[in-house]
Amino acid sequence: MQVGPDPSTAREVRLGWIFAAAESANQSVRGHNLCWHTENPQWLREGGYNASELRQILREHIAAVAGRYGERALAWDVVNEALDSRGLKPSAPWYPAVPDYIDVAFAAARAAAGPRVKLFYNDYSAEGMNSKSNQVYALVKGMRSRGVPIDGVGLQFHWSLDFHDSMSAVAANMKRLGELGLEVHITELDIKCVPRGSSEPCTPARLGAQAQLYAQIVGTCLAAPSCTSVETWGFTDKHTWIGTDTAPLLFDVNYKPKPAVDAIINRLLSNATSV
Repeated sequence: MQVGPDPSTAREVRLGWIFAAAESANQSVRGHNLCWHTENPQWLREGGYNASELRQILREHIAAVAGRYGERALAWDVVNEALDSRGLKPSAPWYPAVPDYIDVAFAAARAAAGPRVKLFYNDYSAEGMNSKSNQVYALVKGMRSRGVPIDGVGLQFHWSLDFHDSMSAVAANMKRLGELGLEVHITELDIKCVPRGSSEPCTPARLGAQAQLYAQIVGTCLAAPSCTSVETWGFTDKHTWIGTDTAPLLFDVNYKPKPAVDAIINRLLSNATSV
């Protein structure tokens, strides 16, 4: 059933360029994301489709996108941000109209992408041990018990120097997810040096604290057998969703490395020499 515009859009052309550029540089590509309750087209949001039609639309979309690239992708974030601290949240057009849409999406992704591509559930504010991470754990544990083809959980790590989980809580969460047989990827890491809209500058002292926290996060991942990837959400403060004034990334607005770069490199080198 073809519903809505043909999926061969300018976005897919851009994705093709990204895959080609990465492959020419011997880099891996993570696909983000196949199912989300925002950024959906008007024809889908306002189409008045029933549950059966929505399932088919979701399957066709995933087949068109993930199927186009197949095993060229390292991983896909199949479903993004479906939970709050109480469980599945209203996520039009998918939930509650299609109660099993997450299972549908993962099954479609496995069929489209092939057996070797890693399939992830991705969410924010679930890095440590809290009500949100408990809901993520319950969701993926249930998926595993039902035989849904999920390989891992993406923890976003949109953190701030002034508010974040403890490393021990992060380690405990990674451990319990690993015990389910799941990988953990840190998928969207950035650390605000100063709060958004703050008049406080990102001082050398705060840059040093930011560097230390970046290194601690990387170290926690390295120490967790389940944690197999760390990815930042951008790389330069000049282009960041959270505001240039927060200075959250590894390179400054002039593309110069900040102290966090050396801190991460040193942490990686320390781990390499201790193995």
